[in-house]
Amino acid sequence: MKKEKINELKKKMKDKVNEYMEKKNCTLQFILSKDGNISDIIYANLYGHLVLSVNPENYEITKLDKDVSVIDDVLFSRMNEGKEIEFISDEMHDFLWYTIETYYTEFDMSELDVKNKQSMLRYLKYCKENNITDFYLDKKFGNDWSDLIEFYDNAHDYFKLGEFTVTMSRDIFDKRNERTYFAFALGFDLLRKIIMKDLHGTHETIFDFCYIIADKFINSNYYNDNTKIMYDRLSNYVKDNQEEIQKFYFDFFGTTSSPLVCESMFLKG
Repeated sequence: MKKEKINELKKKMKDKVNEYMEKKNCTLQFILSKDGNISDIIYANLYGHLVLSVNPENYEITKLDKDVSVIDDVLFSRMNEGKEIEFISDEMHDFLWYTIETYYTEFDMSELDVKNKQSMLRYLKYCKENNITDFYLDKKFGNDWSDLIEFYDNAHDYFKLGEFTVTMSRDIFDKRNERTYFAFALGFDLLRKIIMKDLHGTHETIFDFCYIIADKFINSNYYNDNTKIMYDRLSNYVKDNQEEIQKFYFDFFGTTSSPLVCESMFLKG
C-alpha cells in the first residue's frame, strides 16, 4: 500500500479521534491491512495497558479487554490471519524489541512453528526491509537492545530446522566466517586510522559499521578480482573508496565531532 495513502489515513484519524485519544493518553501504534484494504487501526497506552481499536470505516472506537496483550493478542494474533503491517510507531517498535529480546529470542528452535513466533519473524522481516535496527532505536530512545535483525537472519535465513536438530550449510558457515574476518581486518588494520582519529560509538556499533563495509566489499568487483589475494582485494577496496567510507562513517554515527566514548575491541592491544 502506498505511503501517501497511509499518511492520508493517519491525518483523517487525527481529525476524527485525536481529542478522545489524548484524554486517554493513547497514541496510534499500528495499522494493518488485508487484501489491500485497511483492516486494523490500534491506539494504545503501552504502559497503561489500555488498547483501543478503531473501525477504519466509521471510526467507532472499541476498548479491548484490560488483560489483552497488544503484542501477542492483537498485533501477532491478527498477523496470524494474514494481515500485513502498513505502519508501526517508533514507540511500538521500541516496545516490541524489548518484548522480543526478553521473551522470544531464547526459545528452542524446534518451537519456531508456534504461530505467534512466525508472526514475530514476519515483523522482524518488516524491520529489516524498513531499516528499523538496534542502532536506530538506540539513537531514538537510548535503549541498548540486542541486534534482532541478526537474530532474524539466524533463525529465518541461515538455519534448517529439523525435529530435534538445527543445522547450517557449509556455504553459509564459510560466508559468515569470511565476513567476520573482513570486519576484523577492517577494524584492526585498514580502517584503524579513521576509527582512531574520530572515535564514536561502542565496540558493538563500530563492529556493526565494519560488518556493513565488509558487505559492501563482498558485493563489489574488488571481491571477485582473482588476480590478487583476498587481503589485497580488501585493501584496494578501502584505498579506492576511502572518502566514501569516511563519509559513511560519519553518517552512520550521526556526527563528525563527538567526544571519545569508544571502548572498541579494535583499539586494544
